[in-house]
Amino acid sequence: MKGLLFASVASLIMFASPVSIHCQNDSIVDDIKTIDGDVVSVNSQNSQIVVKASEVMIFSVPSSAKIVNTDGFGIRLSDVSVGNYVTVDYIDDKSGNYVMKGMEVEYNR
Repeated sequence: MKGLLFASVASLIMFASPVSIHCQNDSIVDDIKTIDGDVVSVNSQNSQIVVKASEVMIFSVPSSAKIVNTDGFGIRLSDVSVGNYVTVDYIDDKSGNYVMKGMEVEYNR
C-alpha cells in the first residue's frame, strides 16, 4: 500500500513539474568492440599503439586500460613489442578516436 502511494506521488511530482528534463548525450558513440592483429608500433611516452588487423588502427591507451599477457598477468604498454599478436577491446569516442579499454598480448607467434 505504501509503495503504491509513493509511486503515485512520485509520478504526480514528475509530470506536474514545469521544468523540462533533457538527457546529456554519452561521450561514447558505440559499445566496446574487439579486434585481433599485429602490433605495428608502440609509443609508451604518448600512450599510443598501432595495430594492423584488416586495417591499421591507432589506439590511445589511458592509464585505466587493462593490459595482460596470455597468462592473465598485468603488463605495461612498454612491455609490448612490434610483431606481438594482440586482442584489443576498444571504444570509439565522440571525436572518432579509438580508445583502448583492454588488451591481451600474445608474444610473437
